[in-house]
Amino acid sequence: MDKDKHGNETTSEPTESPAEIAYIRAKLIEAEKRGFTKLGRDEILAKFKDEMRRNGEL
Repeated sequence: MDKDKHGNETTSEPTESPAEIAYIRAKLIEAEKRGFTKLGRDEILAKFKDEMRRNGEL
């Protein structure tokens, strides 16, 4: 086995199977499409503007 720069043993083979990698990739793509909020564009913009007004930035 190889060692990394910290002396830890490494392997050049992935620990996940191709099926696991495909599953994880699909879930990440799905999550990116969903986003992190359920707020609409106008609601997000209003929240940013309100926060900027409170902070004296707008």
